[in-house]
Amino acid sequence: MKRILILLLPLLITFSHAQSGLKYSTVTIDKGYTSPKNNADTVVTFYLKYLKFEGSGTDSKIADKLNTMVTEITTDEESPVMNNFDSLVASYKEFLNDIGDDDWGGGFYVNKQLEYSTPTEGIGNFTYSVATYLGGAHGGFIIGYSNFSFPDLKPIHLDDVLVAGYSEKLTKLGEKIFRDLKGLTADFSLEGSYWFKDDKFHLNDNYIFTKTGISFLYNEYEIASYAEGITEFEIPYSAIKDLIKKDGPLAKFAK
Repeated sequence: MKRILILLLPLLITFSHAQSGLKYSTVTIDKGYTSPKNNADTVVTFYLKYLKFEGSGTDSKIADKLNTMVTEITTDEESPVMNNFDSLVASYKEFLNDIGDDDWGGGFYVNKQLEYSTPTEGIGNFTYSVATYLGGAHGGFIIGYSNFSFPDLKPIHLDDVLVAGYSEKLTKLGEKIFRDLKGLTADFSLEGSYWFKDDKFHLNDNYIFTKTGISFLYNEYEIASYAEGITEFEIPYSAIKDLIKKDGPLAKFAK
């Protein structure tokens, strides 16, 4: 038996940007498939929470672009199971057939959530998290960040907000914070315990601009084993004021 819940929260949240006519609401899709043998047991769950943007006047075009971005982020072109409840149920049934056990005690799930934030005027960002279990030894969990400018909605990278030559100092600061987080001494070799290229610490491209700093996140299996889980740390703006462009979107944090 299938259950389906699609909820559009009526509360519209106004942007903190100058585009006062731009708003968004949260849409939640919650679908479940119960075991034919016991309708009390939900064995397949598909959950998606995303944002729907609305705008009036010139803001309507911005809203349309944002909605397109949301669709692109939350859609997996290579895996229908990740996008479609019926495909997920079919995959579960196929799995039971393959293992020859209709009484298998586990279940499949896909949980996808998209959140929006605005660290400062002129910057918006999305946080996209995906949790899954599709059979196998364990489930998976991943978080992805994207940052963009307003009102043109172009991607914003470190090069856009930091001065030329920032990389060396930023990396050194990041490594110190990373080592403190992991309880590693300055001379402890990363070889073996972590999977950095050439055993040298590096900052990755999965970061988000917050109200207090630049947060970097390494997903499962990216720099260490599954048991290590996700690693995230933040380099505070207060430590890199000299690296922030005075005429860039993070300028107020350089004061």
